[in-house]
Amino acid sequence: MFGSPDYLVSRVESLISKTVTRYTISELGVTDQQGQILLLVATGRCLTASEVARESGVHASAVTRLIRRLQDRGLLVGVRSSQDRRVIRLALSPQGRFIAECFPVVVDAALERLLAGLTQEEIGLFNGMLRRIIISGALTEV
Repeated sequence: MFGSPDYLVSRVESLISKTVTRYTISELGVTDQQGQILLLVATGRCLTASEVARESGVHASAVTRLIRRLQDRGLLVGVRSSQDRRVIRLALSPQGRFIAECFPVVVDAALERLLAGLTQEEIGLFNGMLRRIIISGALTEV
């Protein structure tokens, strides 16, 4: 069990999230999850809370709480859709946009630290394996 791929991937995911959060809180004042939401909105990949939940794989109620915290801090605003008053579109404040722009650089620094024990070739192989797993999983979801 402790050597199984699902256990190891779960441990790596947790380690990455904790390390990235340490860096992003120190540099930007947001957690990894908060920064990911800001980045999803900044890139236009997600413009509503439900899209963020689907894209990130986080439960809708947890996303709602994360979004509320970002709104309370003035990083994210909700704008009611003119076409459908039930829909609230997410938009970044200027400070939220700044954090979203800086977020990938800070994440890269954290990941560089985590991957320091691997060669470039090993990192390439690791990324390739992860992509193949993602593709395989996407094919079985259809």
